[in-house]
Amino acid sequence: MITALRLRQFKSFEDAELKIGALTVLMGTNAAGKSNIRDAIRFFHGVSRGYTLAEILGEKWIEGGILQWRGIRGGTREAAYRHKKTFKLGLDFSVNGGTFISYDIEVEPRFKGNVPRIVREKLIRESDTIYQAESDNDPKQIHVRILRGGDLRKAHVERVLSNQPVLTQLLEKMTVRNDYNGQQVVKTIEETLNNLKQMKFLDLSPEAMRQPSTPGQTVLSDRGENLSSVLQVMCQDPAQKQGLLEWLKELTPLDAVDFEFPLDQTGRTLVTLIEKGGQKVSAYSASDGTLRFLSIIVALLGSQGTRLYVLEELENGIHPTRLQLLLQLMQGKVAEGKVQVIATTHSPQLVRLLNPENRSFAALVYRLPEQTNSKIVRLGDIPHADEVLSAHDLGHLMESGWMEDAVFFGGAGDER
Repeated sequence: MITALRLRQFKSFEDAELKIGALTVLMGTNAAGKSNIRDAIRFFHGVSRGYTLAEILGEKWIEGGILQWRGIRGGTREAAYRHKKTFKLGLDFSVNGGTFISYDIEVEPRFKGNVPRIVREKLIRESDTIYQAESDNDPKQIHVRILRGGDLRKAHVERVLSNQPVLTQLLEKMTVRNDYNGQQVVKTIEETLNNLKQMKFLDLSPEAMRQPSTPGQTVLSDRGENLSSVLQVMCQDPAQKQGLLEWLKELTPLDAVDFEFPLDQTGRTLVTLIEKGGQKVSAYSASDGTLRFLSIIVALLGSQGTRLYVLEELENGIHPTRLQLLLQLMQGKVAEGKVQVIATTHSPQLVRLLNPENRSFAALVYRLPEQTNSKIVRLGDIPHADEVLSAHDLGHLMESGWMEDAVFFGGAGDER
């Protein structure tokens, strides 16, 4: 479970930290910096894929001219805050019921020839530094000191390339070591990469969700491709199929009683919803909101191997009267402890419906007038928040701009 994200000189953040719970809702005006938080988390996801820094920040293409990875918005030119030389990102998480792991990386995105490189990197397990890397006189390599007997002064030393995160390069080097320290290093790196891999960034597109897909495709893409084939697999389990239909009936006016998966001439399938009266509605004709509901339900109820979902503007395409049901589904799933959700919103109705536990992790992302840096503050840390929230509706406070006024006049700092 991810517990904290640190941002230093990254994009619009000069120095900020986000505490992360089971469901973390980010509020704030347009251009406050909410999407930059998504970019920071995506950076770590790119690390887990074994990409170089140029690929993480830029793009990753594979043979056949297929775009495998869309880089971080703004690329190397806009990754660092106000053209600073470097940026730093850090992520804390717990594994195996409470073991603490912390991963920090510092990047110089525009080194000689605008080639990004690692400046520093560190991995910590509990109180032990697993490895610590720092650049030196060789611009193409980075010096890595690896834990030995819990004492970095007796560290095993490696050199790896500076154009790719140390984390993924070190795994191969350390796997050949059979001693206890090597096994501990490998175990921590594998646990870290496993957590960074199991992320999904849903940016659902009606066009993508309406595309037929080949049966057997079991992974829903970030944009919603493969929705039909993923649904087809899920519907093979009667209990899961019934759960999908029940949520669909709750969340939409459709009285859906079944799914159908006809094949086209190329062998691909496109889901068709069958209503109680026999009316059939294909994905081509279904509303954008219905398809969005279906994709979110599939993501949360399916076995996608995902631990963290990141969604922007959760309320998009969803009628206000249905937000409560969607949030009910989401809060129920995260309460099971198997998945986390980070979602941005502009909806007062949505934040009004948060239960007390998830409200405690709701955060405001904001910029003060005449300042260029974004800040983060948890709702409960806004000056006088407890007093005001006990007497006023949270949705109304969001609509009125009270939160931004409170941090401006009250002098709230970043959440630590």
